[in-house]
Amino acid sequence: MAKLSKRKKVDIKKKEVSPTIEDAILTVATEAAKRCKTENERAEYIKMDLDDRFGGPWNVVIGKRSLHLLQPERPVSLGV
Repeated sequence: MAKLSKRKKVDIKKKEVSPTIEDAILTVATEAAKRCKTENERAEYIKMDLDDRFGGPWNVVIGKRSLHLLQPERPVSLGV
């Protein structure tokens, strides 16, 4: 299990990305949780960052207990 913050742990269900991209996703998700108030703001923050770093389009869906990131041919699903 990867660590997202001191209080939350991340259970990665499925990934097809490099460890570098995985670390970036966890970092940006942590920043989004700190800076943004709503799930929509967090999703947009994460999407913009990943689009800039790794090329887009990334699709980000945030639920009450989950974060799903999809890029064509590179699905990632993180249970938060």
